[in-house]
Order: sequence, then structure tokens, then C-alpha cells
Amino acid sequence: MDFLQSYTIVLGLHGLYDWYINGSQIINAKYSVKHPQYIRPKTGNDLMLIKLNTPVVESATVQTIPIASQCPTVGTRCQIAGWGQLLKRYYPLDLQCAIIPVAEEQDCRFLLKSKDDDKEEIPPIETCNHFPDGPHLVSKRITDGFTCIPHSQPWMAAMFYNFDHYCSGVLVHPQWVLSAAHCWRPSYTIGLGLHGLYDWYKPGTQIIQASFSVKHPQFVKNAYSSDVMLIKLNNPVVQSDTIQTIPVASQCPTPGTRCWVSGWGLLLNRYYPLDLQCVVIPVLSEKNCRLMLNMFYHDTMFCAGGEGQKNICNSDSGGPLVCNEALQGLVSWGFHPCGKPEVPGAYTNLCKFKEWIDEIIRTR
Repeated sequence: MDFLQSYTIVLGLHGLYDWYINGSQIINAKYSVKHPQYIRPKTGNDLMLIKLNTPVVESATVQTIPIASQCPTVGTRCQIAGWGQLLKRYYPLDLQCAIIPVAEEQDCRFLLKSKDDDKEEIPPIETCNHFPDGPHLVSKRITDGFTCIPHSQPWMAAMFYNFDHYCSGVLVHPQWVLSAAHCWRPSYTIGLGLHGLYDWYKPGTQIIQASFSVKHPQFVKNAYSSDVMLIKLNNPVVQSDTIQTIPVASQCPTPGTRCWVSGWGLLLNRYYPLDLQCVVIPVLSEKNCRLMLNMFYHDTMFCAGGEGQKNICNSDSGGPLVCNEALQGLVSWGFHPCGKPEVPGAYTNLCKFKEWIDEIIRTR
């Protein structure tokens, strides 16, 4: 934070030096207050208030904004703006904007740690961290995958709460979406037929509300066993080239089978993609899954991945793992950090829930 004895504040600008264009106001200021606990850059409490010599006149180009009363939610996509240096190493004349996600606190701590902390080890694999409701919070894709061919996964459902994407689901019936139980919310906005996450109004998409959902009765929140739920859409979808149901597998997965996983979750470069990402990964044997998941293993799970850095990450939860054109599993949880080489992800084993799924759809 730079502290000056006086300031010239210009408001209502788009071009940085358009001081005298209609809608701009130039106001001087001499009085400012730094936070009392601010010491130097990168030590926190880096804020101050500047009192303008005269109040501004609010207009279409100059307005105040309220300060948030709640702390940021991980994964929320926020807008930043400024005239700072660009990647091309020159300074722009016009105001620049970017939309970026809020990172998880422990990821923020890890990334911003001082050089003196560089000798600390990455948390061991036994430190379990699911990929939940978030998006929560390591250059690659979902992770180390690729952008899906548009609408090649027509059963893919994006789940939004208060307009924020936080989980995914799978269309298994014209009026039912399957997802992970830890993605439960009191209500849902479901996006179907999407490739770009926010292409809500493109031809072939449907945005449908839902207020009724059923978690599996044996779901245990902190253990992620029986991590499955059904969401009933307020209205049935109209199936098309971009929106289709997929059958739930009746047979349990065979080790070595290569399966497709898709989602809009966090990438290895720590950005959230706008376009749907895909990865192809193998199913692991139960023996190896038990070994890898250790105390966190439950017989309602199976493992897939462990091939390089190909894996799932934050906000992929509830998304599909498709083997042989059937829905075999749902993204449930994984170890932190995402994309750690040779470490698999944990999936809900849907062959063990097919009867329950069919019963709920038939009776509700």
C-alpha cells in the first residue's frame, strides 16, 4: 500500500487520462487513514480510507458500492478491474477487467507462503480433502485432460446455487438428475445442454429449477460413504441432440476399464474453465483402491485414475464417470492437492445403488 500526503482522485473514467470527458470528476484529498495494524506490504491489513475534500455527485458513471458483510465463498467468481501492467508489459489506456474465482484458504496459504517456508512438505496423502459443494480449492485440465467435444456428454448437468456453479450431476431420467449427496442444497438451478458453463441462452440448452431432492439414507457426511442423491426437476426436460439421459450401470466396474470423466472443476493451473473438460482414466482394483484410500475407503466407493496427473478436482463433485456407455460412478472426493501424480480419485459405486435409484424414481 502506498501512503501519500495528498491525492488527486479521478472518478468516472474509462480511458485513464480522459479527465475532462463528460461524466468524470476530479477531486483532491488530503486526509487518509491507514489500518492501525498495517506494517508493510504482504503483512496483511493492507487497506486505508481516503476522505475526499468534497463529496462526489453520483451519476450513471460515478456510483458508490456497498462493502460485503460476509466473507467470500470459495469458488465464487468475482470481477476485478484496473489499469495495471498487462502481460505484454505495457500499461493500458482503457480500464481492464477479469473474472476470477475465490481460492480456498489453505491453498491461498500454500501459494503465498514465504520463501522461508519453502522447506515445508506438501501435506501427505493421508490428509483427506473432498471436492465438495465448493467449488473449493494444482498448465492442464480436469486435471491433465482436454476440452470435451461440444455436447459429447449430453447427460452432463451443471448445478448452480445463487447463480454460482458448485457441483455437477447426471441426467438419468427426463425429470431426475443424479449427483453426490454432499452437493445437497435446499434448491437447485440445473443447466443442461451446456458446453460453455454460462452459455445459458444458447440454442440447445435448458435451465430448470428443482426444489425436491433425496439423499441416500446411509450417506455419512464426513466419511462420504453412500455419497449419492437424486434431484427431481420441477419440469421434465425435452431430450435432444444436446440433452440426453444415460443408463445407470447394473454391473460393478471391471479393473482396467477406461472410463470418461467430465466437469468444469479446477484445473492444474488453478483456474476454473468455461468449457466442459474431459479425461479418460482407468478403474483400479478393489485391492489397490483400499491400499490407496487407506482408512477412508468404504465399500460404496471405487477408485479410478492414478495415471499421471489425470484426475478430478474441486467442483467436479457429482459429475459422471462413464464406462461402456453406462453411468458407472459419480465424482465423490479425492486427496489434496488435485492432480498429484499416481493418486486416484474416489467415486460412488453406482452399481450398488441401482435398485434404490430405480425405486426413488418410480415412487416419488
